[in-house]
Amino acid sequence: METILRYVIYAMLARDTSVLEKLIFNSLCESFQSMGIPYKSVIFAIHYMMDDVIKIVKESTGNTPINYINLINELTSYFDQVVALFVV
Repeated sequence: METILRYVIYAMLARDTSVLEKLIFNSLCESFQSMGIPYKSVIFAIHYMMDDVIKIVKESTGNTPINYINLINELTSYFDQVVALFVV
């Protein structure tokens, strides 16, 4: 799962969402499938990871909405794109 977080951060910094499809869909989806891990469980874990990342962002910006709202919206969009790759 830490790989997914790393790819989301990379995509955000590079402002390139194609990395998500290339790296996650082409490698991680196959890995999870070969290990018999249901995509539903992966999606569930991704949502928990997103919630924790949002909490960390809020805490690191002093819980001032003006400081974190754009970042959270951007992060959420990247996580949503990852989830979409696991929806069959």
